[in-house]
Amino acid sequence: MRLLLAVYLVVQFAFVRREGYVGQDFGTHTAIMEEIRASNGAKWFSMDGTNRPGIYWLASICKTYTNDKYTYELHSQIWIVLGALALLLFHRALLTTVRAPELRVAAMAIIALLPAHLIAGVVYAGDIAVMLPFTVAAWALTRSLSTTERGTALRYAAYAGLSLSVGNFLKVSFLMLPVAALVAIVLVWRWGRIRTAQAGLTTLLAVVVPLLVGGALHQRNQRELAQAEERHAFWWDGNGEMSWRSLLWFRPADRAVLNAPIYWDQNPENQLVLVQPGVHSYPALLHLGVFTDVLNYAPKGGYPAATPRPEPQRSYAILSVRGGMIWSVLAVVSAFSLAALLLAALIRPSLAPTTGLAVFALHGAVWFLPIMLILPYLRSAYTWGYWLSRLVVPGLWAAGFTSAWLLDRVLPARTRWWFRGVLAVALLQAYWQFRSLWF
Repeated sequence: MRLLLAVYLVVQFAFVRREGYVGQDFGTHTAIMEEIRASNGAKWFSMDGTNRPGIYWLASICKTYTNDKYTYELHSQIWIVLGALALLLFHRALLTTVRAPELRVAAMAIIALLPAHLIAGVVYAGDIAVMLPFTVAAWALTRSLSTTERGTALRYAAYAGLSLSVGNFLKVSFLMLPVAALVAIVLVWRWGRIRTAQAGLTTLLAVVVPLLVGGALHQRNQRELAQAEERHAFWWDGNGEMSWRSLLWFRPADRAVLNAPIYWDQNPENQLVLVQPGVHSYPALLHLGVFTDVLNYAPKGGYPAATPRPEPQRSYAILSVRGGMIWSVLAVVSAFSLAALLLAALIRPSLAPTTGLAVFALHGAVWFLPIMLILPYLRSAYTWGYWLSRLVVPGLWAAGFTSAWLLDRVLPARTRWWFRGVLAVALLQAYWQFRSLWF
């Protein structure tokens, strides 16, 4: 773990040095920060309710502290360090479920060096801030539901509720996570692991409190932006850019994704290939964004993003996206396997998985599914980049958790060579991911 964290920190700080914080809508986010800063606390929202004030408050503090000499560098560096803490907590959560150390290291290697995670962890946008509060919330709720000692259980439930409450100031997706916490509490109660009184008090602290905080923020958002122009347009008849067929299944053109194109690649008509409605499927675009730097921010942030990816990074990106197919398939299979197990455990509690697995998987699903299922109703799902993997990084961490669990469950425990083989393949995948981003 120490080596993985060291590599993660080196890669991330190198991104900052190359101005990797300059990403999607950098000008928009800096303008929002300045507007909120100038209001002296009177204004929390600007332009769009999905832009929560937390990152702008921190950037404003960084601007004051550095006399505006390296505002966004410091902002990214703070979140990088906090991201390392999130990785440590995630590893501790894996210890509760995955018995084979090789599989835990394999999961951590792929997740820590996942291009989607590395890029989102540096770029100045709301996605930079999500992993620590997400991981703390899931980890703390797991601890709360894993003990019957009331004081300990309530203390960790309060930590989970506090983390979700803080998350609401950072990313709008946290508004839905109390639903995951509630389902987890009900399931653990159904499995007989906690009593009704503990379930009720845990619900109050880990569900009701963050719901109240999120609701209050939403009301303030609605008041402040009542006259603002609508920025996220919906067609509720289901006739948006992305069809249900493209959302759920592959397209013939998806084969081109295996060559690791970047967002800015154009066809002979000078159109961006990846954002043409109906050409590529969501699963293919998501896979591309997970295992490559699809927006091409690694060389020097958003400045030369349209520049073709050089060698050898291009070749490593191709290897990463092709090798990543193993892990994408494994993630899908493990998700459906766990869903079936959770349903079966409602009838037969003896089949229930570990509490940690259930909590992390539910949090990841509640983060991922609303973003995915709303795509057919968005007018600009392709052209505005709603398919980009940066939006679902917590779901990717949860997928890594469930994948490690499934392998730990199905591989023969007495034959260590299976686990070592998985670790070797995972380390190779992590190396390809790392080399595709290293300049």
